[in-house]
Parts: sequence; C-alpha cells; structure tokens
Amino acid sequence: MQRNNRGSWLGLALCAASILTAQAAPRRLVVIKADGLPAEVLDRWARATDPNTGRSVLPWVDHVFRRNGSWVRNFYTRGISLSAPAWSMLDTGEHLVIKGNVEYDRFTLRVYDYLNFFPFYLANARSTRADMPGPEVLDETGHSLLVDRFPPEERYQSNQLFQRGVHWRILGQGAVKRITSRTPRELFDEWQTGFEFTPAVTEQVEREVMQGIAGATDNYLDYYFIDYDHVVHLANDEASLVGVLRKLDALVGRLYTAIEASPRAKDTILVLVSDHGMNSDADVYSQGYNLVQFFNSAKGGGHHVVLNRHPMTEYKLRALDPFVTEVSSASSESLYLAGQAANYPTALLDLDGNERASIHLRNSDLNRLQQLLQRAAAKDMQAGRDALALIESKRTAWSRIVTEVEEERAALKRGIERQRLVVDAQEKKFNRLEHDLELDEPPKRERAALSSWERDYEGYGGYVEYLRHLLSLKASDLQAAKFRVDQLIPRRAMGDANRICDLQNYSIGPGVRINYFQALTELRARNNVQQGVSSRPVDFIAVALDPAGLASLNAGADYGVFLYFDDAHEALLLVRERAGQVSIRYQPAAKLTQDSNGAITFDARPWGADLPLKYFEDPALDVQGERGAWLSEWHTDQEWLSAVHRTMYSNGVIGLAEHFGPTRLGRTSKLWDEAGPDEPVLRRFEERKRGRVATDLLVLASNHWNFNVRGFNPGGNHGSFFRVSTNSTLMLSGAGIPQGRQIERPYDSMSFFPTLLRVSGLATSVQVRAYPGRVIQELLP
Repeated sequence: MQRNNRGSWLGLALCAASILTAQAAPRRLVVIKADGLPAEVLDRWARATDPNTGRSVLPWVDHVFRRNGSWVRNFYTRGISLSAPAWSMLDTGEHLVIKGNVEYDRFTLRVYDYLNFFPFYLANARSTRADMPGPEVLDETGHSLLVDRFPPEERYQSNQLFQRGVHWRILGQGAVKRITSRTPRELFDEWQTGFEFTPAVTEQVEREVMQGIAGATDNYLDYYFIDYDHVVHLANDEASLVGVLRKLDALVGRLYTAIEASPRAKDTILVLVSDHGMNSDADVYSQGYNLVQFFNSAKGGGHHVVLNRHPMTEYKLRALDPFVTEVSSASSESLYLAGQAANYPTALLDLDGNERASIHLRNSDLNRLQQLLQRAAAKDMQAGRDALALIESKRTAWSRIVTEVEEERAALKRGIERQRLVVDAQEKKFNRLEHDLELDEPPKRERAALSSWERDYEGYGGYVEYLRHLLSLKASDLQAAKFRVDQLIPRRAMGDANRICDLQNYSIGPGVRINYFQALTELRARNNVQQGVSSRPVDFIAVALDPAGLASLNAGADYGVFLYFDDAHEALLLVRERAGQVSIRYQPAAKLTQDSNGAITFDARPWGADLPLKYFEDPALDVQGERGAWLSEWHTDQEWLSAVHRTMYSNGVIGLAEHFGPTRLGRTSKLWDEAGPDEPVLRRFEERKRGRVATDLLVLASNHWNFNVRGFNPGGNHGSFFRVSTNSTLMLSGAGIPQGRQIERPYDSMSFFPTLLRVSGLATSVQVRAYPGRVIQELLP
C-alpha cells in the first residue's frame, strides 16, 4: 500500500513536471490571417474535385486542415463584420473597444482611421509614431495583443491593421527585388503604368516568415493575406474567386512544407483564421446607394458631411492622395449653415465595410441653439429668450461635463509632464543597424503616446471652453447683441449624442424637423433591374438606448438597443451581464416613441414576420417549443448562438449587443499606470473618449446593397449581420491538434485568443478564465 502511494505521488510529480515543462516551452504558432475569407466558400472548394488532377481544388487546405487538422465549421465574427473591430477582438480576446473602420470623436472631431497605412508609414519614418492607430487605441485602453505575449526577439509580425512597428528592411528589399528581377522591357512597361511594389513586399514578407520557421527562436509568426477580400469586393465570378483561393492554398502548402522541414516541426501549430466572411453571389451584382448625397440633400437634412475618403475616387485626381483622413462634402441646401461647411459639419459618416453605415449627427438641440442665436443676433428677442431657455435646460448636464473634463485634463496634464521626462530621457540617434533591428520603435511609441495625450488635452479644453461661454451667456448680452454666434457654438464638434426622441424630431432648420428612422428606411431605388434584390437599400436601423430611456422600461437590463424596420416592425434588445455572463432578451414593439424627459413608450405586438433580424420566420432557427415564447425570454449569448447561428442573420442579436456594449478598460495602460491618485480620473477620461466615438445611427443595408461611396463594389461586401458576412474561418493543424476533426458546435471570435493560449501552452486553463470567451474544448486533448 505504501509503495502504491509512492507510485501515485511519483505519477503526480511527473505529471506536474510535464505541465511545467509545457508552460516553460510553449509551442510555436504560425498564423495565416486571411482577410474576409468565408468558411463555407473555403469548405465548398476544398471538397470539390479538380477534374484535371482528381484531387481537391484546394489540395493543401484539404490535406493540412481537413484531413490532418481541425476545422471549426461554425466560427463567427462577434460584433459587426468589419475588419478593424473583428481583428481587434481576435487579437485581444476582449470585448469590443474599436467599433468601426474609422471613428470620430464627437467633441473634438479627432479621426481614428484604422485602415489607412500611408499616414502611419510617413509618421513612423519621421519617428513620431511606432504603431498603427488600432494598437495605439488598445494601448490607451489597457488591452494587449496576442503578439505582445512574445518578446520582440521571439516574434515576427507581418504588415497588418494591428501592426506594431514597420519592417523598413522589408519595404526596401522588396522594392529592390521587384526592380532587379525585371527585364529591361518589363521595367519600361511598368514605369509607364506605375511601379507596383505590393507583390514585392508580400514576397519579401513570405521569405522572412520562411526564415523564421527555419530557425529555432521565433515562437510566433504571422502572415496577413489580403487578396481574397480585395478581389471579391470587385469581382464575383467563379474564376476570380477560385483563382485567389488557389493562391491562398499554395501559400498554405509552402508554409506547411517549411514547417515540416524545420527543427521545430513537432511543436509547431499552423493556424488559418479570418476576420469575417463576404456576401458575394455569382448571379448578383452588389448595388450601391449614395448616403452622402442623401444627407447633403434637403430631404436628408442639408448636412455638411465629413467622411474619411473622397467619394467616387476613380473620378478625382485629388483622391489619389493616400494620406487623406478627412474629406468634407458641403451641402448647397443647408437651411441655416450655407457656406459654413469648414467650421460646422453636421454629419460624420463611416461607410467602410460597405453593408452598413455608422453615422454621427450633430446634436439636434445644438442645431436648434445655433438657429436661435442666429435669429437673436438679428434682434429677434423671442429667439433670444428661447435660446436662454434651451441653455438652461442643458445647464446641469453641461456643467457636469465642464467640471469632470477639467478634472480629467488636470490629471492628464500631470501625465503629460511625466511622459515628457520619459521622452526626453530617450532622445538619441539610432544607427542603421539599430534602425533595422527596430530598436528605435520603443522611443517612437513613447513620443506617440505623448502626442496623443497633448492632442486630447487641447481638443477637450477647446470644447469645454465653448460650453463655459454658453453657460455664462446672459439676457443682457443678447439684448445688446454682445455676442458672436461662432464664439458660442463649438466649431467642428457634434456635441452630445442624440437620443431616440432627437432622431425622431431632428432639427434641420428653423421650424423644420425630420424623422430619420422613417426617412432612411423609406429610401427607394428607381432603377433596380435585378430580380431578387430589393428596391429598399436600407434594411433596418439600430440605435443605443440612452440611460433615461432604459430606466423608463424597468426591464432589469444594463443597456439596450432599439431596432427599426418600420413603424409596425420594431424591437428592443435588452442586455444584462451577471458575473461575466451576457444575457439578451428580444422584445417585439411597434410605434415606439420617447418623450423629452427620456421616457419610452411603445405598443406591444405579437411575434410575426418582418421584425428586425427576421428570426421568427427563418426555418433555420433551432429552438425548443413555441418560437415566439422562446424568443421573448432571457437567454445567454451561448444559447442565442446555438439557436440562431444558421439563420440568415446568424448571430446578429449577439453582434448588436456586442457593438452597443459599454467600453471595458483593461488592467494596465501607460495612461494611468504611474498616475497614483489620478488613476480613476484618467480611466474615466478614457471611457469618456470611447463613449464619444459611439455613433447615433447604425444603418444596415439590405441584402446585396452597399454604401461604399468611394466606388460601389460590384462583387461582394461585408459589414452586416448576414450569416454570409459573419461566418469566418478557423482551422488548426500541428502539435497537439486533433486530426480530421470537424467541429460543428458554434463559436465566435472571442474564443480565438483564449483557445490559442491553451493549445500553445502559453496559459493554463485557470489563466484563460480571465478572458470572456469560451475555449474551444474540442481542440484540447
């Protein structure tokens, strides 16, 4: 008996030792990040037989992943199917912080352009920035990336949206190889049409990934494959689609072959993952609707519109400028701001992704106040009294903003002073070798943080100064005309977010109102020539419930979303979180209104067809019992995912809850790490900034419609909650990964990060519980 006990303890000791060894020497990760790659398209062509070879059309994907690896067949984007939000969740394992491809701060009009590489490269070359905008925002909010789990000497990160640093040697060597590999005739032809360095860069990136795989020190390497997304946006024919899939398949084969020949073949995991799917149909051309023209028009409100790219770029030479991040489209039909587009834009649009538009509208009361002050300046005394009454109604809220922002700016100023000392201490000249080894990146990162904080300090200071002037305005000032409207109304600012009641009664001019829920959903195309494509470009609209509106419902929810298809087909999504578990309830509604005090009323309506997300009538809905009863109850996000993921709108109910959820700050950030007693105030400031980029309207396009005003994509699009757009790819093969396993249980992108930590040995099961996503248990031994 005693001997058996010794044997048991010896077995436990050996088991513990093996676990510690696994943790000390994690497996190598090689990750192919394929932008926009739909799981079902890859599956279809991997299963298809090439008549010329008798093998799979995608032989390497079939061999490496389908037969000798594991495939998560029902893997979904959680949140909206856009590149920047989707990759941010995959790379952090956290709830969404970034919720658009471009974001605007409502108070300062600061633009966060997450997809534009060119300004980043220029700023990096000038040593003012180290990282793309996405990592900068994640750093400020206290969230780290998967690549951050590895020391710089153990990782290789290719060029991508959440890129840290720039591999300048790649750009340089790629350009040289591109030129030296060409014949004189090819060089002359390419000089006439313009040198194309993108293939050269990707070829050089692949060479460097191969070198890393052949070595023994790199524990993380990734390759960002953008071709599928780019090609299928523009073309929906089978030849183009299969051609780009074959290109990806060949890349999988080359990387797999290199891994098999490497000294670490037995402890390497190869991963293929995509951020979202793509809504593409060979029989349908995607149709575009110009929302910029709508908002510029009198019918749309006569707005001066700001967006991050030039509309219809192929027709403008100035649109060739790759460094632009803000473009103004002035309206000739504004009822009170004619010729003032530069100082007073009133609509901000994020149209990237294409199947949706995220829209800021200037606060309706701010519009009305400017109209009243303009009339007061023309000696209209009643308008002056109305302006003062409006200011008085805002006094409590605006005074609180002024007090809190000034407290936050004081704390930020102290942080700026500390950061200047850090930056000054790191000032030095780096030689060429140090530059090639990217040793100058940390000082750039410190300078970029300082610059960002200084920009916020000035921007928010300017906004609260306007509020101070408004709050100090007196009747005597108006009577004596001792004021200037442009010194009272904040320039280049949207003001507070609009509530549902504001959007239902939005002020576009003196005495003129518009209901944007009706105006947008009543848009129709007159020249629609495709059967099966609706003449209605807008599917439905989603808007966050403000705190007062949520409280009036007395529903026990932490936050909520209003969904509008038409007056008879509306819904409320109510969301609550208990002990880290998200639960959601869907409430059908009709004729919902909100009064000026924030109280919401609506007509209760039964379940039926054409409610937003169309779950009730979808044959793929998988629930027990009567559909309406199940859909009306509280369910966890996992229960919703199991029930709806095969429907047309897939996990849209979860995606909307995620998109409109609160910003959750991380544990550590340079902004507050050494702030001492200022930490809570600086955290509050970061939450304020993230709150200010939240948009008023999320407008979802109908199937096969898009809002890409830069150049309407005829091929395919994404950005919606359609299953074809949210169903993304996740495949794994290699060390410890089950072979030939096809996982049918649905998972979403929040599972990617903790799963990689577990299968690679980077974290224990206890450690990954700190992340909100589920580990994919089928991948574990």
